[in-house]
Amino acid sequence: MSLVTAYFDAAYNQPKGGRVNDPRIHTVATYIARKEDWAKLRKEWRRELVEFKVPFFHMKEFEHARNVMKYGTGRISSKSPYQGWPLEKFDEFERRLHRIINRKRTDGEPRITSITSHIVLTDYYKTLPDDLKDHPACRSPLILNVSNLMEGIARWANEHIYYDPIHYIFAGGDDDIGDLDKWFNRCFKRDITIRHFRLGKGFSRIGYDIQWMRSEPALQMVDCPAYELSKMTIEWAKNGFQPMQLSELRKSLSSLCKIDHFGVTLEESELLRYYADIRSADKRLGFST
Repeated sequence: MSLVTAYFDAAYNQPKGGRVNDPRIHTVATYIARKEDWAKLRKEWRRELVEFKVPFFHMKEFEHARNVMKYGTGRISSKSPYQGWPLEKFDEFERRLHRIINRKRTDGEPRITSITSHIVLTDYYKTLPDDLKDHPACRSPLILNVSNLMEGIARWANEHIYYDPIHYIFAGGDDDIGDLDKWFNRCFKRDITIRHFRLGKGFSRIGYDIQWMRSEPALQMVDCPAYELSKMTIEWAKNGFQPMQLSELRKSLSSLCKIDHFGVTLEESELLRYYADIRSADKRLGFST
């Protein structure tokens, strides 16, 4: 069985201006693929960047430049690779990047599996109980999303009968208070959690790696669902989590999600269930909270 790598990227909104009343959402997305698929994906991604003369892709920078062209407000930096682009070029570039993400293997299966976890921040701060405020699995929105995603990856591994170690790689700059160290150190204390999450220290002494988006195409790829699905969840929350038509959301969302992008949004009721599950797991594993 070939090595599997999961890349993670976070997104969160700090509403301002006309969006100051938008609900605050914290999102972490992961793209999971096998080593040989990541090799092909990187090659194809870099080829598009070279053709469009973009050194590296970052959704926030790209979207800012596109919005300047679309709405005629703000400015594009003279150093930006998007300087002078017509609107049609932005759309074509995005479609071609999304095409890479959505391309399937010769067996018809997607090369990438996508899972995304969102937290409604007001609900998180409202519901987090005192006894779990410093718990390694939920002491911050980032690590709660990460622990939730790793449970999803474990389910994916079970379904695909994959038991070898998984290489977990996180975008630099997302973990600014050492949450990942605390979480992985705790997971390595029990054989059952090592097996469950397919952990291994053959990658690094701490069992995971931090890499920078600028030099890693896989992190540039997963920045797309982190951004797009966070925007979607904000609109969904504004609509009271009632069903919405795809036509009510950003057009780029339907372009990106030609393959399944699985996800969950943790609001008050789901958070309370998650805390109960953490306490139950701690008791079963012999951890004190």
